[in-house]
Amino acid sequence: MKARLDLKLSQRLIMTPQLQQAIKLLQLSRLELSQTISLEVLENPLLEEIVEEEPLQQEDSLKDDLVREANEKEAGTEQKNEESSDFDLK
Repeated sequence: MKARLDLKLSQRLIMTPQLQQAIKLLQLSRLELSQTISLEVLENPLLEEIVEEEPLQQEDSLKDDLVREANEKEAGTEQKNEESSDFDLK
């Protein structure tokens, strides 16, 4: 009598409809994606398109925030440098 134990490990990828849709959408250009979304919004009454600020306004706002942060960091660095230069090592 021979005792034997076998263990088999396998892995499968199942292409679900959601995964197929995600792959399809990721392959679209920006224009094609925009058209696809607009078409889906028209066809599906449960979908609603939320219009945010104009992209240029968002970019300007983001740039302003980045500039402000950089200026604050620079001012903080200058202040630390001034404080450290107050001490003379003899």
